[in-house]
Amino acid sequence: SGGVSGISGGSTQGVQTAVHVMGQSGKFTIYDEVVGKSDPNAVTVRMAALRELDVDGNQIGTTGPVKHSISSFATQDFTIEE
Repeated sequence: SGGVSGISGGSTQGVQTAVHVMGQSGKFTIYDEVVGKSDPNAVTVRMAALRELDVDGNQIGTTGPVKHSISSFATQDFTIEE
C-alpha cells in the first residue's frame, strides 16, 4: 500500500522531505512534508523498466536463463532509502 516512506525528516533550507510510495507501481513522489502532497515543487518518479545496455545502447541479456532486465516493478521488492 502507498504511504509516506521512511525518508521523512531530511531537510534543506526549511524543507521537510517526505516520500509517498504509490503501491507497487514503481512510482513515488518526493515533496515538502510541510506543504503536503499538493506541493507544486513535488517530483514524481516513475520507474517503468530497467534494462542493461551495451556501449552502443543495445539491450543485452535478453536470451538464456538469466535475463538482464526488469519489465515491471509491480512484482519486484525494492526499498527507497535516504
